[in-house]
Amino acid sequence: MNLRAVNVPVTDLRREPSPHNQKYEKDPLQESQLLYGELVIVDEEKEGWSHVAAVEQQKYFSTGAWGAYPGWIKTSDLFSVKTSLEDAQKYHAVISTLLANVYSGATLKSPVIQALSLGTRLKIVAREGDWLITSLADGSVGAIQSSQATTIEEMQASSPKDKMNKMITLGQTLLGAPYLWGGRSAYLEGLSPLTSIDCSGFVNLLYRTVHGIDLPRDSHDQYLKCKKIEGHELDVGDLVFMASKAKPEQMHHVMIYAGGGFLIEATAASRSVRRIAVKDRFGELHHNVAAGSVVGECVVYYGAVQLP
Repeated sequence: MNLRAVNVPVTDLRREPSPHNQKYEKDPLQESQLLYGELVIVDEEKEGWSHVAAVEQQKYFSTGAWGAYPGWIKTSDLFSVKTSLEDAQKYHAVISTLLANVYSGATLKSPVIQALSLGTRLKIVAREGDWLITSLADGSVGAIQSSQATTIEEMQASSPKDKMNKMITLGQTLLGAPYLWGGRSAYLEGLSPLTSIDCSGFVNLLYRTVHGIDLPRDSHDQYLKCKKIEGHELDVGDLVFMASKAKPEQMHHVMIYAGGGFLIEATAASRSVRRIAVKDRFGELHHNVAAGSVVGECVVYYGAVQLP
């Protein structure tokens, strides 16, 4: 197995081996993004690109099977992993701020050796006061402020309700971030490649950061993993899906119910992450919009993520 890990803060997963257009406009070759330390299995290399299977992003294939999300990544953004896939997948904490710096030592005066996006997973080897000492994917060791990460123990100690409320609070820190087709990273201005999120990348990152779970990458696949519910059953953190009238069984958009009659979504129409009232989105409250109802040119469905 040719197992590798991402060695940059964010890298693009492409449908074909060609770079992103570097604009906040739809690039049809953009599939997703991977974060530092995320794992891939390489099956082909050519002209500076590697064809990979992104093992932490699941996709439902037309064959009826789930598998790792395929695509092309710049070979220079990857390095070889010497441990087993099982060992490489173990982690102890997740970055829970938009950006976190890893320092060479447990002091802000130390040099920064890596910058990490929201949702990046960490292996923790020790604690020093308010610092977490982390073993990075390339084998080096650094320190990160503990206030910028959530440990597995902290996740497990929180009630489901508290985690859902925390997820909405975190999601609201991303309000105004530009919409990026295929994006799955916190918006960090000035980075290359472009960073930010699309609708399902937004949902994927929030559930990973707060609940420690990997939902599938795409909105339709997220719907397949949900318990199907009705509008009047919506609770904080549940998902609202939309399909076109022409293809009512294929979800193309997902939103998060924020409570109080509001949704949070990353949408191409507004070109950003926004908070919007259900009544403004659907013309009436969700209690009155049954699953399968037609709203404008779309069909609405609802889902509850099954938590471990």
